[in-house]
Amino acid sequence: MARGREKAPPVKHRSRSVTAEEIAERTYQDKRQNEVRTKKRRRRKAAILVLEGLVLIVLLIAVYLVTRWDSIIKADFSRGDVKVNTDLSENTLISLKGYRTFAVFGTDARDMTKEKGHADVVMLVCINNETGDIKLVSVFRDTFMNDSQDTDAYRKMTTMYWRDGALGGLGALNRNFDLNITEYVAVNWYAVARTIDLLGGIDIEVPDSMMKYINGYIQETRNSTGLFTDPDDFESDYIYAPGYQHLNGVQAVAFCRIRYIDNDYGRAERQRQVVNLMLEKAKTASLPTLISILNEIPQYVSTNIEVSELIPLAEVIARFNIVETLGFPFDKQAKKVKEGGADFVFPVGLEQNVVRLHQLLYENEDYEASETVKAISKYIEKYSGISAPD
Repeated sequence: MARGREKAPPVKHRSRSVTAEEIAERTYQDKRQNEVRTKKRRRRKAAILVLEGLVLIVLLIAVYLVTRWDSIIKADFSRGDVKVNTDLSENTLISLKGYRTFAVFGTDARDMTKEKGHADVVMLVCINNETGDIKLVSVFRDTFMNDSQDTDAYRKMTTMYWRDGALGGLGALNRNFDLNITEYVAVNWYAVARTIDLLGGIDIEVPDSMMKYINGYIQETRNSTGLFTDPDDFESDYIYAPGYQHLNGVQAVAFCRIRYIDNDYGRAERQRQVVNLMLEKAKTASLPTLISILNEIPQYVSTNIEVSELIPLAEVIARFNIVETLGFPFDKQAKKVKEGGADFVFPVGLEQNVVRLHQLLYENEDYEASETVKAISKYIEKYSGISAPD
C-alpha cells in the first residue's frame, strides 16, 4: 500500500525582533498619552475649582450686600406710582420682555437724603437677560420732553428729576419713549469718584481742548465730594498736559462733567466711556476691592431695586459686556426758542427717534409708536419749528 506524502511540519513563523529604538518610541508615546490624560483631568478639576470659586465670590458678595442694603437710600414711592403709557401695543409689550431696563441718574446733590439735585447724567441701561449684553443710552440732559407728572408741561430732562426726583424721571422716560421701566439707581458724584478710586483709577485720553477747563472742574468736584489726594496741596489733582493718562476718581468725574469743549452730546459720550471702563475694571477686581466698594458707597446711592431682584443679574454678571453706547435723541438740534430763554435739545422727529430706539435696544423691527408718543412728537415739531423727516 502506497504511503501517502507525508505532511510537511507546520511552518513556524519567526517573530521579528523589536529594535531598541521602537521600544523607546512606544514607551514615549504611552507616556505622552498618559500625560495628556492627566492634563485633561487637571484642567477639569481646575475648571471646577474656578467655577466653585466664582460661585463662592458671588455668594459672598450677595451675603455682604444684604447686610449693607439697609444703608442704601430707599425710594419714597412705590413701583405702582411710576407712570407708564397705557396705549403700548401688544407687540411693544412682548418685545420688552427678555430685557431688563432700568434708569441711572447721576445727580449733583451733596446730601441725597435731603435734596434731589439736577440729573447731570440720565442713562438707560438695557440688559439682555439671555446673553448678558448691555446697551447704554444717554439721554441728553437738555432734551425737551413732556412731563409725565403734568402732561401739559414740557421741560428739560434734567429738570424732571430736579422737580420730582426719580419718580418724575422714570415717568418722563416712559411717556416720551414708550417704555415701561420702574427701576432706577441714583448716585451722586462722590459715589462715582470714590468707586473709581477703589477700582484703582481708569486710563483715558484727555484731549487738548479740555485743558482750559478741566482743572476748574477738578477743583469744584473736590469741593463737592470732599475727596483730596493731598489736602495740603491745592493743585495735587490738577492735570497739566493732554494725552492718554491714568485718572483718579476726582479727575475722571471732572472729565465727565465738562461740556464747554463741545456740547451736551460730547459730555454724554464721555460719561458712557467712563461707565464702560468702570465696568471692565469691576469685572476683574478682587473680592476685597468689591467689598470695599460695597462698604463705602451705599449711603450715596438711592434705588428701588430689592436684594431679591439682584439674583437674576448675578446669574449673568460674568457675561456682562457693553456692546453698544448711544446718545438720545439720535437726530437732534440744539435751539433757543425764545429770546433769553433756555437752550433745548430738540429731537428732530421724536416719533422717528423712538422707533430707532426700540429697534436698537429691543431689536423690534415692527415697532410702531403709541398715539401718546405721536402726539408729543407733533407738539415738539410745532413748538420748536423744526420739521421732522418724512
